[in-house]
Amino acid sequence: MSLLVEDLRALVEQLQLAPLTLVGHDWDGLVAWAFAIICPEQLHGPVITTASHPTLLDRAMREDPEQHEASQFTFLLADALKPW
Repeated sequence: MSLLVEDLRALVEQLQLAPLTLVGHDWDGLVAWAFAIICPEQLHGPVITTASHPTLLDRAMREDPEQHEASQFTFLLADALKPW
């Protein structure tokens, strides 16, 4: 995630787009949340659909067995995306 946020920050800076409205959906929504938390000065604001705020998602993953079960695919994806 940190690499994705850094790439996005560098792109925004290089193209002189800040401040901007960042739109994210699903996995991109998670990146948008991270970018908003780490680089708030670059944004007017994020527009995020189908991605919970990281704090709420973390709590749901720990406390809600149904959410944990429904999100099992994220662990598989995270493993698949790990560097070799």
